[in-house]
Amino acid sequence: MVGAWWGRGNSQFTPLVFRMASTTQQTAAAVTAWARDNIGLHSALTIAPGRYGLHVETNAGIRAGTTLLAIPGDLLITSNSARRASKLLGVSTAGVELVHEEAHVAMAVWLMNATAHPEAAPRHAGWLAALPKAFDCTIEWSEAELAHLQASHARSRANNLRRWADAEHGRLISKHAAASGSAWSQERFRWALCAVWSRSFHLQQGSWRVLPPAADFFNHAVAPSVPSAHLEVMTDEETSLDEIDDDESTRVAAEAAVRAAEAASAADEARVAGDGRSIASAAAGGGATATVRFVAIRDLGVAEHVEIDYGGRSNAEMLTTHGFAIYGNAHESLPLSLAPTAGDPLGAIKAKILAAGNLSVPFALSVGALHTDSDLLVALRILVSSADELKHYSRAFRGEPVSERNERRWRVVLRQHADALLREREAQTTAEEDAALLAALPLEQASGRKAAALVTRLGEKRLLARVLAELEKMRSAVSLVEQSEARVTERAGVVVPQ
Repeated sequence: MVGAWWGRGNSQFTPLVFRMASTTQQTAAAVTAWARDNIGLHSALTIAPGRYGLHVETNAGIRAGTTLLAIPGDLLITSNSARRASKLLGVSTAGVELVHEEAHVAMAVWLMNATAHPEAAPRHAGWLAALPKAFDCTIEWSEAELAHLQASHARSRANNLRRWADAEHGRLISKHAAASGSAWSQERFRWALCAVWSRSFHLQQGSWRVLPPAADFFNHAVAPSVPSAHLEVMTDEETSLDEIDDDESTRVAAEAAVRAAEAASAADEARVAGDGRSIASAAAGGGATATVRFVAIRDLGVAEHVEIDYGGRSNAEMLTTHGFAIYGNAHESLPLSLAPTAGDPLGAIKAKILAAGNLSVPFALSVGALHTDSDLLVALRILVSSADELKHYSRAFRGEPVSERNERRWRVVLRQHADALLREREAQTTAEEDAALLAALPLEQASGRKAAALVTRLGEKRLLARVLAELEKMRSAVSLVEQSEARVTERAGVVVPQ
């Protein structure tokens, strides 16, 4: 995914263009030909260059239900196939061997080596050549660019992830003398991580992470646009993960996709030659057991961009991993850490209840979370409970109030947290000032990271203001009910103790 969107209305979006290397028509034509030959790219689709990099568009109409592309298992990149390939693709030559590395790290190291030695993965070469030369995930931002985020959660995430990435690079790569030069640099490792973060997918229920070549050219459908395709995983029995309900069947089907990639790597290992960097990516004997495919979920017109849904995520998340922000993001939220207070004699019991209910920090703070059985609301009701109220903690897990007093207490606690977060974020500029800055940006500056930072920090400030307004609305509604009840009881001659 390349680029970002923001706008000044609910339905008007203006693209933000980050500093991406321009993509030529020649590169687009080459990767389109590669995709037709290797992953069954539909003849009515073309991978084309645009203002934000490569994207997929139609050159003819396509009916709903049509398979747009189908990536065989032997071309899928997973953490397991990357670990196995680390012995083949030149990584071991550099002294780096992946054993139990985190999935993104394993795939990033594979990507570093494969782009440095395209002859090592000939069946991926056409796709590798079309990858962007730079990404806009925030670990690539300068300190001056990060400063535009102010106190946004995106800034703390960028700093934490950069420290983690540099530590991983030092642990895995830089200590090996053979792993030297620009191909194995800290900057290149960050680039590879950004590529994996922004271009890989979780299979059903997040069981496995997979990087399907060329599927990464499907951009995100930003409202009011409607997604035009979705991902399916097909096993040999042609069982779609989308059609499976039980966890065990889902796990088996997901593992089948991973086994396909591992089978390809195992076949490659048997054909290793020379210095260990030259391999063929095809699985011998038709070993692939699964295919990742993308299917049209609605009719597509001519010259239409094919877009998918990246999922409901906050701007801080999207900016961190994908390098774009959405003005008026309907999925905006902030992480909130809550725990029993140090002096709470019931703190240990409350912590056990939360752990038993699989509730852990951080909790997602949003306006919607105040009116559902969200993890945030369940945790708040338990954390502010008295000894008597704690006897009825199961009500919180059912999405029910524990008591009226409990409801008032959690609203007070949450208001304190939200108010503190808003004051922290508005220490430099208010939401109103950010909105004015965004509207006044010159066109050339409205196409860069500064604008994305403005959109992100503005969204968080507005979210906190909405949360505070909603809490006040809830308090006022309760006060009106209490006043009405008091008037009724007074007329009936009943004294209500304060």
